[in-house]
Amino acid sequence: MKTVLMPTDFNIQSLSSIPYLLQQYNTEKINIILIHIMKVTGSRQELLMLSKRSSDY
Repeated sequence: MKTVLMPTDFNIQSLSSIPYLLQQYNTEKINIILIHIMKVTGSRQELLMLSKRSSDY
């Protein structure tokens, strides 16, 4: 079993590579882990002031 960690922004273009990946490993079981990483500020003051509408929240 293979595990693939795939960084993505979850748009259609980035997800369109999944069928090609599955074709490449068609005889094996495969786990695909989709991950989206955002940079969050390290400032305590800014973290305390995040609103629920903020994308960092």
